[in-house]
Amino acid sequence: MTKRLYEEDPYLSRAEAVILEKEEKDGKVMLLLDRTLFFPEGGGQPKDQGLIDKAVLLDLIEGEKGLYHVVDHLDKKAGEKVTLTLDFLTRFDHMQCHTGEHILSGI
Repeated sequence: MTKRLYEEDPYLSRAEAVILEKEEKDGKVMLLLDRTLFFPEGGGQPKDQGLIDKAVLLDLIEGEKGLYHVVDHLDKKAGEKVTLTLDFLTRFDHMQCHTGEHILSGI
């Protein structure tokens, strides 16, 4: 399973991960990582944005084995390390909006 670092520290914006699986599908690359910074969307909060090495994170998909990261390209293979870089300004905006929605709905 993918360890979800955002559950421990939502302010973490950079980390390393190991590629557990890599699959190319429909011109995109799907990665299963041992750990992630990226929130996949849920409870009304949108998914995170960022980079895996220099590849743009396009989507996050929940799977049986963990969280799959969809990128436009990546020249690494299973077993290699990658650097995850979160677009923290977007994450923080999502966090603030989501908190505001909870406050308003509670009133």
